[in-house]
Amino acid sequence: MLCCTVYLPGFFSIPPVDRDESRFAQASRQMFESVALPEAERDEELHSGGLAVPMVGGKPRLNKPPLIYWLQAGSAALFTGGDPLKDAIWMYRVPSLLAGLVTVLATWRLGVSMFDPRAGWVAGALLAVAPVFVWEAHQARADMVMVACTTLAMWQLWQLWRAAANADTGGSRLGRWAAVVLLWVCVALGVLTKGPITPMVVVLTALTLAVLSRGRARSRSSSQGNRGIAPAGGWRWLWSLNPLLGLVIVAARALALVVRRCAAGGARPLLVDRVRRGVCARGECEGGALGASGVPPRAAGGVVLAGIAPDGVVGCAHGGSGFRAAGVSTPRRSQPRGRDPDAADGIARATTPTASLRARIRGLLPYLGHLRTSQPAEAFLLAWLVPTWIVFELVGTKLPHYTMPMYPAVALITARGLLVWIPSPIPHPERARLGAYIWFGVGAVLLLGLGFAWLMTPGGVLKWSAVLGLALAAYALVKAFRTIPMLEFRRTQAWSMLAVWPLLVTFLVAVAPGVFGLSRSAHRAAAELAGDRPVTWVGFQEDSVTWFARGRPSFTSPDDLTEWFGEHGDGVAIVSVTAEDSYLQHLMELRPSRFVFGVHYAKGRMEKMAIVERIRD
Repeated sequence: MLCCTVYLPGFFSIPPVDRDESRFAQASRQMFESVALPEAERDEELHSGGLAVPMVGGKPRLNKPPLIYWLQAGSAALFTGGDPLKDAIWMYRVPSLLAGLVTVLATWRLGVSMFDPRAGWVAGALLAVAPVFVWEAHQARADMVMVACTTLAMWQLWQLWRAAANADTGGSRLGRWAAVVLLWVCVALGVLTKGPITPMVVVLTALTLAVLSRGRARSRSSSQGNRGIAPAGGWRWLWSLNPLLGLVIVAARALALVVRRCAAGGARPLLVDRVRRGVCARGECEGGALGASGVPPRAAGGVVLAGIAPDGVVGCAHGGSGFRAAGVSTPRRSQPRGRDPDAADGIARATTPTASLRARIRGLLPYLGHLRTSQPAEAFLLAWLVPTWIVFELVGTKLPHYTMPMYPAVALITARGLLVWIPSPIPHPERARLGAYIWFGVGAVLLLGLGFAWLMTPGGVLKWSAVLGLALAAYALVKAFRTIPMLEFRRTQAWSMLAVWPLLVTFLVAVAPGVFGLSRSAHRAAAELAGDRPVTWVGFQEDSVTWFARGRPSFTSPDDLTEWFGEHGDGVAIVSVTAEDSYLQHLMELRPSRFVFGVHYAKGRMEKMAIVERIRD
């Protein structure tokens, strides 16, 4: 129910978003059309790829594997009854919505299995209302499906990691084999969704766990649950995952994909695309060392916190305080805490503000070595989180949705911190208050920014009803602020979640349709004027135009506009009059019939579009 309250608002009303969503949806639409349209109605340029090669317009889209296109095309076929002409953008978003639900449920089950039902519910709730997750559930892209595959794979990896310590307790061999097969099937599906991200997370986690458990004998605790267990085997544990079976499953799926694509479009386009993207990923293309996002190195951690804030930041910060304070075994509920001096010293070195990255990693090693024997769940989460974070620190591009595979681990650590360590004395309370005040400031800035964006949206009942959402968010933020001085961080977290919910709903319902609706408004205005006459776009070349033109857009440069009207005397042009004043000279011989105003968010500016036709004598 919580997921539905944030995933469904705006799901049907937000127009196609430039640039990735429009490309994904259009490629899936053309794939759908290639099998659903009658043979006589198919366009060889648009539909030659079939189900093997996604096409956007007349160009193959080879930078993503095909699973997301198959899912989106299948969703559109289901909701349209097989008629591509009846499709809508929300139909291509359904796989992302379902993947978001699956990810939240898998995180909940992980929390229940690792800790207790309370931790599972809190982690699921934190993840459900994380802003990046909410947004991706509204987007027809591959990221949410990839995160679902990764989280399911990590769930199975956790089952195998926990079972490794209980191998002699009569556990089901069939159950272990089922977990192994499910693990590698999820990895293969992740590869078919977005390439190497899922296997990277799984392999890095497994290798880290093997290093942590290397050389340790199996031990057993008399306590309930999984506490006090040191998974045995080290490198032998890796073999228990049947990596050869996994390699066969993943390679078979990937090889089948490559063969089909090479057969459909040739090997050279696929190879050239992979090389080009690999070079750009190293910062040698446009964007330089900063990558496409322009974010400097060592910023991935901040990107993760920004993506899950403000819901998980308070708990995550103090969950980290709990890790530092323990430096040792922190058993479940009634068990006393112990302290390992080497682990505590390592934590002290790792958390020194002036420590280098190498010193931080070396300082954490004694702590992780102790953690693996006393807190296997926390060891698993850190093995999931830290190596993946290091990889994302090393890559150039740091967009919020790139780090989404880390979010379930952050949510679980946050839930653990909220439920276990927050009731205990918090080390460095002044730092805790400062961190909470900083994130309160972030929430206040977001509220003010959303209010400003709300003022720019068109009027109407929907706009004014959003005032209630903004008022609720402001009230919850004030209540959260009042809990900070008393260090009542559970209440702070609860009020933060209550604040983010109306903010998200207000943005999705009242703001986003207007912010991302420029091309839709211009298309509708031109369609009303033109009817069946030809239409061209001048000075505005975004992928949403290709979506509204069903893969057949017409773009004309300002210098060629007069020539275009010479060939299409009765045509209509949608002209951007904001980017260049030189565009206005063409309006001297044309008649503007209507103007459309909106946000060209891809360029970060306000845009004015003129719907013009030729003046007739």
